[in-house]
Amino acid sequence: MAKIDYKKHQADFLNLRFDDPTLTVEKYCENVGLNYSSAKRYIKSNVTPKSRTRGGKGRKKDRTESEWSVIYCNYLANCVANPTLSIAQFAKSIDDIPATVRNGFKSLKNRPEFANLEQKREQAIAQFEASKPKKTPRKFKTPPLHKIAGMIHSLKPCC
Repeated sequence: MAKIDYKKHQADFLNLRFDDPTLTVEKYCENVGLNYSSAKRYIKSNVTPKSRTRGGKGRKKDRTESEWSVIYCNYLANCVANPTLSIAQFAKSIDDIPATVRNGFKSLKNRPEFANLEQKREQAIAQFEASKPKKTPRKFKTPPLHKIAGMIHSLKPCC
């Protein structure tokens, strides 16, 4: 007797169920000729197929290189106007994941057509950094030893 490939049946059931949500495991087994008593242990109705999941935050957007060029150009122009803009903030503004945006920009960074915008961005960042007030390191003055000794003697015993 041949072994039944329940993983294949699970995938087939989910594909049919996607088209007809009223389909049950029992009806599927009748249509295919499987013993329902055995198949119900392997074929589950509450599992969603990974390839059929509908959009969401983690959904990958398929973009062409020309689309990434336009997006990168917009990012650089926004950086010139706002030097504190991060890729994560920009990704959120275009409703995408920061890692995806970084990955899309990776191959575009060294292109000659973006050299002028990159230079303007670097200048804007340098100008912003120069305009920030410089923080002076805080100096901690240690009191003289005779004052420390006086403070220790003036403490009341705890017990």
